[in-house]
Amino acid sequence: MRSRLTQLTGFLVALSCAAGLHAQAVYGSIVGSVADSSGAAIANAKVIIHNLERDTGTETTTNDSGNYNQRYLIVGNYQVRVEAPGFKTSV
Repeated sequence: MRSRLTQLTGFLVALSCAAGLHAQAVYGSIVGSVADSSGAAIANAKVIIHNLERDTGTETTTNDSGNYNQRYLIVGNYQVRVEAPGFKTSV
């Protein structure tokens, strides 16, 4: 009886671990700020975030303080490009 209980407990622990792993997803964020050469924030700059492995991308814009935060990105290598009227594009 004890042996059967130990096997059942081990099975339930393994099952609960597997269920927890299945539910997890791996995401990351890219956070940054955009400023001119004097350090002044650039609001409403277009930020293009491109996943190099998947050849997919997303866009966001900077807020009034020049900050941006793109969440829920699949982990990988990204290229970040910033465009703003009157400024040279930065990659």
